Amino acid sequence: MIRVVADANVLISAALARNPGAPSVAVLDAVIDGRVVLVMSPTLLGEIRDVPARTRLRRFLTEAEAARFVADLAAPTSLVPDAPPPHPKLCRDPGDDYLLALVAVRGFPAVRDATIENRCIADGKEGVIGSSAMEGLL
Repeated sequence: MIRVVADANVLISAALARNPGAPSVAVLDAVIDGRVVLVMSPTLLGEIRDVPARTRLRRFLTEAEAARFVADLAAPTSLVPDAPPPHPKLCRDPGDDYLLALVAVRGFPAVRDATIENRCIADGKEGVIGSSAMEGLL
């Protein structure tokens, strides 16, 4: 069974997607169908809880839908401790460094959203793949 750490943007994109063929939806479907095990840390789960609650996303996802999404997502998830700091400075956005540290410490592949892949120095390194590439592994 494939175990992956998915960037919060991949999962939120799946929740907001209107296209059932979107790569982020394929990743989420694989989690729901049990083809992959989603690995999350408390920090990642917190980010996934916080992002849909933002006012600017309310027009796409109600509070009730966001809460149901997080609950449905958390159910099949394997929760692991966050990687201990300090985290290596691999991303231009230091807020993403915890995620790549989690991948490095736990040894799972990471699925990153194509829109943020360009921001990471670690792109192209083993274990960091785009959500489109993940479809090929399923």
